[in-house]
Amino acid sequence: MRAADFVAQLQPYVDKQLVFESDGRRIQPGYHVTEIKAANFRSLDCGARPQQWEEVIVQLWDVADVPEQGYMPVRKFLGIWRKVESDVGLNGEAEVKFEWGDAVNPAVHYIFASMCVEDDALIVSVEPVRATCKPRDDWWLVQGGAAACCAPKNQIVGLDEIGA
Repeated sequence: MRAADFVAQLQPYVDKQLVFESDGRRIQPGYHVTEIKAANFRSLDCGARPQQWEEVIVQLWDVADVPEQGYMPVRKFLGIWRKVESDVGLNGEAEVKFEWGDAVNPAVHYIFASMCVEDDALIVSVEPVRATCKPRDDWWLVQGGAAACCAPKNQIVGLDEIGA
């Protein structure tokens, strides 16, 4: 989901509590938004094609420091977002992603899955980022989604074939 769309979807719910969940597990009340990052990536994919993109990454620390305060209000989250947008700059066209971890478990990368209202809370569901092969994905789309796996070797020259 584009960062600007994510923020726009939050706007009507400023009086709700913001709760993140993944696979039925919810973040604890008292969690922190430790960073909102404007990230620029440049890479060479497995088809030896240069790639470049931007992401806005919201880092969540799943710690119940002050559980009696409950979940962060959407209004507070949007205030944090606006501060980062003002001081750092955020690309509204960039995909919004999430990092979620705690003091024991490493931060895992997530993408937006869905959003729903539940009583006094806005529930944002996220799902883990999956590994993928961009050349295969592109080829699959060109084929109308009918490809079984990867394009024939003569169509994609991968990094693993360079120097072979």
